[in-house]
Amino acid sequence: MIQNRCTVFWVAVLACKTWAGTGDATGLSSAITLHVNAHGRTECGDIPLVSAAWRALPPERVLPCDPNHLVVILDYPAFLKAHPDLASHAILRERARHAFAFTITAAWPIYINLGSHLAIVDAYKRYPWVAFMVAGVLAHETVHAMGNLSEASGLLTEFQLDRRFQSEGHLPETFDIPGLEMQYREAVRQENDSHHEN
Repeated sequence: MIQNRCTVFWVAVLACKTWAGTGDATGLSSAITLHVNAHGRTECGDIPLVSAAWRALPPERVLPCDPNHLVVILDYPAFLKAHPDLASHAILRERARHAFAFTITAAWPIYINLGSHLAIVDAYKRYPWVAFMVAGVLAHETVHAMGNLSEASGLLTEFQLDRRFQSEGHLPETFDIPGLEMQYREAVRQENDSHHEN
């Protein structure tokens, strides 16, 4: 688990060479579409946390709000039943179960696993700043969805955005920016070691 975010998230990039999803909507939110609510505010989908995180993204980080780019998993066991290729890979299946957000094969969509992380939805009700934390995760996963499998690159993007959010007062001073920076530096070290081994 990632120590930043008080071990609530475990962000994973799942690099599975054969599974790219079946398009079956079992276990998924059905309303990931852009719309304007009764108060004139642009919303992304029907889940307040996801919509608030999407709105928190700065213009240079905004991702399309549609099911080709953003998928919310509400029922992970049902999602697995509809995706037997993922279900058959024990390590990937468990990483995805514990991950808050992930991509597969460095491609769209970004999957948000709310079914396994309802505590985050509850935390958002008490602490609106959680939406900015989730926006950082979306920015991280966007790096992967755009073809970059480097965890260091995703963490750097998340770190820079979270630092910006904190400096703007959107994340509390107690949010563990140094911990995220340490994760980034460790990912760089691991990727460098991996390159030297090859």
